[in-house]
Amino acid sequence: MSCGTRARLLVAALLLLGAAAFAHIRLINSSNGAKLHWASPTSIRIVISSAGSDDIQNGLHFPALRNAIAAWNAETGTTEHLTEDTSPTEEARTDWPDDALHQILFDETNSSGYFPAGTGIVALTPVWFAGDGRITDADVLFNGSTYSFTTSGEAGRFDVQDVATHELGHFLGLDHSGWAGASMYPYVNPTVLLHRSLSLDETRGMRDAYPATTL
Repeated sequence: MSCGTRARLLVAALLLLGAAAFAHIRLINSSNGAKLHWASPTSIRIVISSAGSDDIQNGLHFPALRNAIAAWNAETGTTEHLTEDTSPTEEARTDWPDDALHQILFDETNSSGYFPAGTGIVALTPVWFAGDGRITDADVLFNGSTYSFTTSGEAGRFDVQDVATHELGHFLGLDHSGWAGASMYPYVNPTVLLHRSLSLDETRGMRDAYPATTL
């Protein structure tokens, strides 16, 4: 596959089913083994959709999602940094498939087509990449058409920060981990908060993908 050809990879947090791996694993281009990565990791633009979730009081999704972003930005020994674009115009956009827009949003009506009835997928991160592994676009989609979300620990709902932290790992190029203590563990249940905090597994993954010159 040439560098000018793009492919798509879908990676998801699952309710009950998931493909586990051991230790941190990078997403790859399956046709040639190239590891997926952002070409300019020091400032990866990301936008939080202002629409939010039908389950959450207006605007309260912002702090939870910003905490998830901050968790990844706190990693040391890596050049990776997510830069939030807080422009009201960008936050109001609904054209998330646009290559230039990397958005976190709640899909309340399955307008994406990724969340058919009966699916076990709680959230999903479509990642587009070139043949050499360079990520050209990625977005985080919450399955609001099937599942309910919370920022305040309501029973039977999935924690926004927990799910977002996991999905941002995919956004940055990490696959699932088989370690139950890792944020990239593929299983998630309502009210689980474990994935909010990154583990050594994620630290090693970021240092592998985007190593700093000195640790």
